Amino acid sequence: AEAKQGLENEKAKLAEEQGALDRRSLEFKREKEAFEKEKAKEKEDLQQAMRSRYNALPQAQKQANNRALLEAVQKGQLEEVKRLLLEAGADSNAKADDGR
Repeated sequence: AEAKQGLENEKAKLAEEQGALDRRSLEFKREKEAFEKEKAKEKEDLQQAMRSRYNALPQAQKQANNRALLEAVQKGQLEEVKRLLLEAGADSNAKADDGR
């Protein structure tokens, strides 16, 4: 009987610990979702700021940026292409025509 009571106590203790872990896991999941939402908002804000900045540029500057973009494409400088496209207001969440 004493051994059975010890097992029951151990079982109750494990259930309590599992409950605490479940609560912490849920809390962590909520924190992660909030963080991801905040990062997405920051990214959107940055993209909007870049679009606004590009739209405010004089026509000559836009043409210079377009030439720089063409040159970067011709040289295969992907990071520069990405930067110039984002600066020009491209949507970084856009997908290729085939969905990739």
